[in-house]
Amino acid sequence: MRLYSTLQREKVELPPPPGPIRMYFCGPTVYARAHVGNARPFVLGMWLRNWLRSRGYDVTLVHNITDINDKIYRAAAGGSSAELAERATRWYLEDVADLGLGLPDHLPKATESIPQIIGFISELIGREYAYDADGDVYFRVSRYPDYGQLSRQCIDEVEGQDEEDVPNPRKEDPRDFALWKANKPDEDTSWDSPWGPGRPGWHIECSAMAEEFLGPVFELHGGGLDLVFPHHENELAQSRALGHEFARIWAHNGMLQFTGEKMSKSEGNVVTIRDALNRWGRETLLLFFLTGHWSKPLDFSEETMARMGPVRRRARGRLQHGGSPGGHARLA
Repeated sequence: MRLYSTLQREKVELPPPPGPIRMYFCGPTVYARAHVGNARPFVLGMWLRNWLRSRGYDVTLVHNITDINDKIYRAAAGGSSAELAERATRWYLEDVADLGLGLPDHLPKATESIPQIIGFISELIGREYAYDADGDVYFRVSRYPDYGQLSRQCIDEVEGQDEEDVPNPRKEDPRDFALWKANKPDEDTSWDSPWGPGRPGWHIECSAMAEEFLGPVFELHGGGLDLVFPHHENELAQSRALGHEFARIWAHNGMLQFTGEKMSKSEGNVVTIRDALNRWGRETLLLFFLTGHWSKPLDFSEETMARMGPVRRRARGRLQHGGSPGGHARLA
C-alpha cells in the first residue's frame, strides 16, 4: 500500500504486513463542542487503522487531546480553564464514539505529558536548539537548516508563527517559536519548570506525546491540511533537531468547507459533530465522508447532506440483501 506524503511530495510505500504501522493523528483543542470538520481526521484515522488491521497489519493509532492552549484560556473567560477543557474533552469523546468506528488505541492529553515535555525542552536547550528568555523558552529556527522542508516555506520569509506566538522583544529572532510560556496573570493553570511556572507551547505537546507512545521514529503522522504550517513544520523541526527521524509519512486531509468556505468557529459557520449526528445520523455522516478523496476539500451543506439520505437507504438495502456498499469502509 502507498500513501501520498506531504514531506516527500510523492506516494510512499508502507512496509508489508504485519508492519508494524504506528500512526499519530492530531486531535482537537478542547474548548467547545467540536465541529463536524474535526471529525474528518478522526474518521480517516479510524478507517485506515481498521482497514490495515483487516489486512493483517499490527497497527497502533494515537489521537491526542490538546487541553492546554490560548483558545481554552480565552473561552473560559475568567472561569476555570481546566474544568472547561475537561468538559469539552468529554463532549468530544462522546461525539466521536457515537460515530461507531471505535476509539484510537491511545488518547493522551497534554496535561498528562508535562514531565515528558519538560524533558524534551531541556534536551533542546542542552543542544543549543532552544533558549530561555525570562521564563519563555523558544526554538532557534536559524540553527535548524532544514526548517521548511515539510511546508516548503523559505526560512528567510517566515515572519509569524501562529496566534499563540505574540511579538516578544526577548526573542533572538522573530521566526523563533515558543516551546514553553511563562505564566501570565490571566492564566489560571501553570506547572513548575526549570524556567519558572508556565505551560507548554502547542507544537512541543504533540512531539512529546507522539514520541512517548510511538517512539522517536514511526510510520505515519496525520492531520488537517491547515496544520502543515506552522504546527507540523515545528513538530518535525524540534524532533529532528534531537536526531529523531519522527514521522516518515505525513498524510494531510483536505478541509471541510461550508458553502465554499473553510468551516471554523471564528467564521461562525460551524455545525458540530453532535448537531450532525442528531440531525442526519452516523451512517449518513460517514457516507458523506466517503464522497470525496481524503486529501481534497469536501463541501458540507444542507443540500449535500440531503442527497446522502437516499444513498444511505440504497446502501443499507444492499447490506440487508447480502451485498456490499463497496470498498472496505462499511457502514457502522
